Amino acid sequence: MKAQPSHGYHAEGSSLALTLASNSTMALTLTLATSHLSNISTRFYGEVTQQMLKHADFPGSNNGTGLFQTIVGLKIRDLYEQITSSKTAAPLEATKA
Repeated sequence: MKAQPSHGYHAEGSSLALTLASNSTMALTLTLATSHLSNISTRFYGEVTQQMLKHADFPGSNNGTGLFQTIVGLKIRDLYEQITSSKTAAPLEATKA
């Protein structure tokens, strides 16, 4: 049987690659990890953990790539909300004048 090549998503032994055994372990690990992060555009404490548990069957959900994808998704949501709120605020200001 031929060995499968590594795709290089993360280095062997990478500290970002969190291998999580169960949902309770995952929740505790994510809560501790995200408590050390700042400005990740969450709406409430524990949102990253909630999203990771909600989508536990998604690719990367059992390692650091899923955490990274979740944080990027939250930042994209924040940017989208900033753009749409500035576009809706501009017409309102024009009607007041």
